[in-house]
Amino acid sequence: MATSPPATCYCGSSHGNHLSCRVCAARNLTSKIARYSAAKQRHLQKKRECQLRLLETRLLPANEIDDGGDDKHNLQNDIDGVSLGKSKRRPLPDPNQINQQVTHLKERLDILRSLSNDLAVNVTAKTMENDERQSNLEIQSQKVLVAQERLSSMKHCLVFQAEDNIINSPDEKKLYGNDSVGDGRLRDALDHGRHQIQSLRFQFALRVFDMHRIDVGEEYANGNKGKMNKDNATGVGKIGGLPLPHAGPALYGVLPQGVLASSLRLVATLTNLVSRCLGVVLPHPILVCAKECSKCGSVYNFGGDVIDTISFDNIDIDIDDGFGDDAQSSLCNACCQEGSSSSPRKNQRGSASGSQSKVIHAKLPSPNTTRLSKTSLMSFVGTSARKAMALTASATSRAMTNTQHVATSSEQGKSSQLISTSPSIVTKRINHASFAVLAESYQLGATEYILNPPRLNDDGGNNEGKILSPVNETGASSSNSQNQLFSNREDFHTAEERFSIGVQLLQNDVIALCFRAGVDVSKLWPAESVLLNLHALLEHCQAQIV
Repeated sequence: MATSPPATCYCGSSHGNHLSCRVCAARNLTSKIARYSAAKQRHLQKKRECQLRLLETRLLPANEIDDGGDDKHNLQNDIDGVSLGKSKRRPLPDPNQINQQVTHLKERLDILRSLSNDLAVNVTAKTMENDERQSNLEIQSQKVLVAQERLSSMKHCLVFQAEDNIINSPDEKKLYGNDSVGDGRLRDALDHGRHQIQSLRFQFALRVFDMHRIDVGEEYANGNKGKMNKDNATGVGKIGGLPLPHAGPALYGVLPQGVLASSLRLVATLTNLVSRCLGVVLPHPILVCAKECSKCGSVYNFGGDVIDTISFDNIDIDIDDGFGDDAQSSLCNACCQEGSSSSPRKNQRGSASGSQSKVIHAKLPSPNTTRLSKTSLMSFVGTSARKAMALTASATSRAMTNTQHVATSSEQGKSSQLISTSPSIVTKRINHASFAVLAESYQLGATEYILNPPRLNDDGGNNEGKILSPVNETGASSSNSQNQLFSNREDFHTAEERFSIGVQLLQNDVIALCFRAGVDVSKLWPAESVLLNLHALLEHCQAQIV
């Protein structure tokens, strides 16, 4: 196939590359213009893509967020340049503001790092201080252990020295026992003596219980308290053969007046004697009987710890010390102590004060009088200790003596030894012998309550001779009759209230005695059941003896 000849340019050139020819120039630049247009299109495409990526990084306002399909159209319009200037998208944050926030956070981080470093240093210092203290404590503990070892060795040496110096006297053998004398331990000897005295105390208390014969009934004597109602005790107990309801004052009215008064007196006597045997001070003193002191003329009561009773067993004692039977029975405890302390001085003065020594010393020294045979706890100590304890009363006895010793006027102190026949004193003796008398406290002039149950006389004035007025401040009533019959209801209620207070004081004494004697609280009954509580104390004493 033949090729066509090249077109001839209007300029007449057959090569087609004549630069001065417009046709040749257009023919040569066509391909370049096409490449330029394609490059421009690609540039625009890239520009649109950049705009699209920039729009995607911006955040829409909250009211412009929509899950519909309009975002694609709006995005296309933005790309096409139709609504680029009208876009409601939020602009990017200010770089300066971001830089300030970053700077602030860096400063805060530096501050926290410095604080953390300071705290780490403080923790390290405290740890080192604790380690030093721990080491010091270990050193001190080692020193304490060494000191304890030294004390133990010193104690061991002293014990062996005491064993070498022990004198096996009969009194020491009787006090410490044959087995415990050889080891020479003072604590064991004291414990042994204390247990013996404690055992004797409970034995004396059991004898007192045997004297009063308490009978609470089979249902309570068999220890069936856990199966019964602890709040409401039923039944009737007996003390000395006289009935006393376990329910307390709620059923006291069903008993005759004399029976109730005698039962309460037996309860008060038992409580007082057991407290003396066990060495317990009652919160409210029980006045068993009133007796006049031959020296000071005061009315005193038998009280105090039984261990302070002056009685000796197989001891040669000078009766001129003022502790004879007659002198002891006619003097109160305070006068006995004063007489025992002043007897050596009076013996040196001679017989010039014969009348005074007659009151203090009931018997003169006699060669025939050598021994006094009486059982007492004093037999467990030596001769010198017995004389010292005879002259010194215990704290309990002194407290009771000082509170029960009522000082009278000087005329009564100088009076003779004749028994007073004053109506008030006679009435007090009758009341003490017939009824239980309790004082509110150990203070001088404390109110006394006579447990004499009152009765209301419905007959009016027929029994006016038997009417008793309430007890006055001195503890004596205005009539010698033992039947408190009242025709006036106000006086009757007053006497009934005083009787109730006295019964409550007696109940408090029984509960306090049980507590201080060591009775288990679970074995006790309500305060109204005095016989049941005394029976619980009896069982406790029996358990201590076994």
